[in-house]
Amino acid sequence: MGERRRCPRCRRLFVADPRVGDRQRTCGREACRQQHKREYDRRWRRKHPDYFRGGYAQQKEIHGSRAQDQHRYRENHPDYAARHASYMRAWRQRRAERENAPVSYTSCDLRVTISKQSRSLAITQ
Repeated sequence: MGERRRCPRCRRLFVADPRVGDRQRTCGREACRQQHKREYDRRWRRKHPDYFRGGYAQQKEIHGSRAQDQHRYRENHPDYAARHASYMRAWRQRRAERENAPVSYTSCDLRVTISKQSRSLAITQ
């Protein structure tokens, strides 16, 4: 059995997993691991402040935003735009029909309405 250590987050004693050994910093509870990761990430970002800066702005300047890219694609591919528009019309119509269709009383999709004031239960179709 390994050496017992105290978790720096929750102050509980724990035995490190033998596969991890001296590298294990917390007791392994979810809250302690999350807190350790937040602190580690914060330290890493402080050490590397420019890591996440610059690349996206440069890419956006060259290629434009995703919305602009989609707009350009639809302009250059009118057959795709027409096909997608007809697909969306059909999909919206199917969804509207499904929402307005009567529900069988044996269906698992019954809509249950619970009224708080009268404490009654009403099943509607």
